[in-house]
Amino acid sequence: MRRLIVVLAIVGAGVGFSLTLGPPRYLSAASFMPSSQDAGRGRIAGLAAQFGISVGSSDGAPTPGFYAEMVRSRNVVQRAIGSLSSKKGGLAVDSLAHLLGAPTSPESVRDTEIAERLTQSLSVELRRETGIVKVEAVLRDPVVAQMILSELMEQLNAFIIEMRQGRASAERRFSAQQLSAAERDLRSAEQRQLQFLEQNRGSMSTAPALALEKDRIAREVDMRHQVFTSLAQAYEQARVDEYRSTPLITVLEAPERPSEPMPRRRLQWMISGMVIGVFLGFSLASIRQFLRDEWEAASTRASRDS
Repeated sequence: MRRLIVVLAIVGAGVGFSLTLGPPRYLSAASFMPSSQDAGRGRIAGLAAQFGISVGSSDGAPTPGFYAEMVRSRNVVQRAIGSLSSKKGGLAVDSLAHLLGAPTSPESVRDTEIAERLTQSLSVELRRETGIVKVEAVLRDPVVAQMILSELMEQLNAFIIEMRQGRASAERRFSAQQLSAAERDLRSAEQRQLQFLEQNRGSMSTAPALALEKDRIAREVDMRHQVFTSLAQAYEQARVDEYRSTPLITVLEAPERPSEPMPRRRLQWMISGMVIGVFLGFSLASIRQFLRDEWEAASTRASRDS
């Protein structure tokens, strides 16, 4: 039993040591936070909502958690790979495949493997109390680690901008329809007000019912005017957002080129392997002893029966 435990402990320590014999790995880190959203649209949407009109608001804006998920998404990772390979002085796809240990052919398999292995080399931490997102890339080349991380944040920002512009385009078309209907309602209310004033000129001072009707029509015209104004503002805001390309992430810590490889922690790996080996040795020895006892008990019962 002791011999088995000792052997497995030595084997575990050896396995832990072997895990630290690979090529050095370098860690590049960066952090960012989503830029604050425009509060003007929220006020406009809130005003329109009071009159039962929906023009969209900033409530649907991406959350920090969405940014944290998207930075490791296949879409953003593949965009970063394609952008790096197309830039002057960038990184060839085959070179990245060799660095990540991915096959270089066929092309479809290569691209899929590169994206998957690159995603595995990334880690993302979201600090929910502050909304800050921290991203780390661990690769065998310090220069590539920095390049990948920089390109990822650039492509993440571009993707979110495209998403915002697409949403703003849809909101602009919807707001244009609502604005056209609101303008017709306003013109109709103003026409009724004009007709009422022309038909009852000079008689409202002696007829309380006519005075009340005048106030009701005036309130309707005022309400229609406010709805029209809020929709016009929402339409213009959507037109601006449709072509706005201002950054949607604020980089707090730019990616830096690591100067030293990550510590290998050989002693920790060896101790962990040894502990696992001792546990497995003890478990196997216990199972073997149990089976031996059961076999001896069965033999004893069989000899008594005979």
